[in-house]
Amino acid sequence: MDAPKPKLCHEKHDTTKPKVYHKHGMNTRSLLQTYFSCNTDNEFGEETLNFLMKKIHDALAAGNFKGKTAYDFSFASLIHQLYTVCDCYPEITILKLNDTCIMELNKWLAMRTGAFDWSHAHNYVKGLHCTR
Repeated sequence: MDAPKPKLCHEKHDTTKPKVYHKHGMNTRSLLQTYFSCNTDNEFGEETLNFLMKKIHDALAAGNFKGKTAYDFSFASLIHQLYTVCDCYPEITILKLNDTCIMELNKWLAMRTGAFDWSHAHNYVKGLHCTR
């Protein structure tokens, strides 16, 4: 007997249709707005972002990681962790899932109109400084 296939989240969070992101793409903006926006009533994003950024900061401050280059393998167009490591590494190599994720990242890098607002992540790490 075959095991049931897992249902993967669809572009607009439709869990009834299976989706394989590396083949079908994903709606990166929808993911960011739903779970990581500073305007959302969902506490998931803020709690998750702050927890992860604090843990990364603590690991860097403890001297657990050394080198000149950091590698970011984050899912979708998440960049909050880059705020935490940017003062500790002169070079950061970013690998993204697909072209949509890269376009979203490039919008943010160029500070273009319509880029996702990560100011809440930036504001959180203002007080966290790498001490290595």
